[in-house]
Amino acid sequence: MSTIRVTTATVLGTVTETAATVTNAVKTISDGVSFINRFMDSALKDQSDRHKAHRREFRDNLRGELIEAKARRDVLRLEFVNESAVNKQLYTAAEAYFPADMFDD
Repeated sequence: MSTIRVTTATVLGTVTETAATVTNAVKTISDGVSFINRFMDSALKDQSDRHKAHRREFRDNLRGELIEAKARRDVLRLEFVNESAVNKQLYTAAEAYFPADMFDD
């Protein structure tokens, strides 16, 4: 009878140790997954910030380029119109031919 008790105690001890090992393994895996999740969250925030900064810089550059291009075109128009009365008349006729609202957008 005592052999059965010793054997049962040994088996239960082994089961307890195995359960503890499995529990520790699961905790280690869970900690690893949590670490990866924190890393991914951080990387996503970094990428989002980088994208926002890039978009702001792109839009600022685009706006500046468009303003400069329009100003240069306006200078050329004024030079053309002020060159002669015929140029001014032709420009006015062309403006009427191509109205500002000719495009739907």
